[in-house]
Amino acid sequence: KAAAEYFTKVIELNPNAAPAWNERGKILYAQKDYEAAAQDFKYADDVASKDMRADTSFWLALSSYQIGYYEQALESALLSDDLKPNSFQTLGLIGDIYFKNGDINNVEDYYRKAEELAGKKSSYYRAKIAALQR
Repeated sequence: KAAAEYFTKVIELNPNAAPAWNERGKILYAQKDYEAAAQDFKYADDVASKDMRADTSFWLALSSYQIGYYEQALESALLSDDLKPNSFQTLGLIGDIYFKNGDINNVEDYYRKAEELAGKKSSYYRAKIAALQR
């Protein structure tokens, strides 16, 4: 709570402080307030530098996915992947979004890409692929 209040004060002093919006969004996300988190991530994404947009776009995608805004989630996740390729977390999220959209061919492709990059966590994506094939 104190951290959220701190970031709120930073935002009040500088409404274009993308890192503050992003960090407050992460706190809201951790508190499962996905709607409010998505709003913070959207604002952070709008004002963030290009270097920071991969992160803000990923978090916007994740929070949008949690509240069922799959079109926004996919758009943001694909942008995050364009800005910072080869993140297994982003690729796995894209696969999850495609799954919700019923696009099974893309689901498997993205899970396989995530599996290749996930290292020790690759079994998670192997299990998801196996479940798809059943």
